Amino acid sequence: MVIGKAMKVDDLHHVDSVLQLSPSVRNSGLSDLLLLHINIANSTEAPLQYLGLITKYEVTRGMAEITVTLKEDLGAVTHLHVYLREGISWKVTYVASLVSAMREYRALKEMRYLHQADLLLKGMEIEHVPISKSHEDLTKRKALMELYKLNSPQAEAVLGISRTQDGMFLIQGPPGTGNYDTYMAYSCVYSK
Repeated sequence: MVIGKAMKVDDLHHVDSVLQLSPSVRNSGLSDLLLLHINIANSTEAPLQYLGLITKYEVTRGMAEITVTLKEDLGAVTHLHVYLREGISWKVTYVASLVSAMREYRALKEMRYLHQADLLLKGMEIEHVPISKSHEDLTKRKALMELYKLNSPQAEAVLGISRTQDGMFLIQGPPGTGNYDTYMAYSCVYSK
């Protein structure tokens, strides 16, 4: 990553860079953690290493414009701003995405407004709703799959919500697996 522009606000550094789109860059996005490291020329010191958070990610004409935010290590002997000048190259290693963690954190913060919050946070075992093999449910599942473009587990979840006795149904899965589509299908079916 070649530094384009760097700005310091308090103990945070905001570093802009433009990267050629490659598979690793294409799969990155907002809220991804990166490890940035640079070897210091003519030095016996270990390479400088900082964790950075992608705070801006835009793709234009085959290039990714990113802003990475780094926190200054106030106890460091070498000051970070010396190596965050235009044209200086840093090696970048992808660490992790914080998208799921941030969604879970927001959901937990908002739970205080739900009357079922205590049930969910106690960690009590909730009865699993078995998959129905009846002809009627198979017909309903097939109709849901066609009408709302759901896959079989998503359609089964929509049907499972209607079979719950305690009014609570947990739909869980990583980002991009159709949780939102399942919820929207349920909302459309049972709001009629």
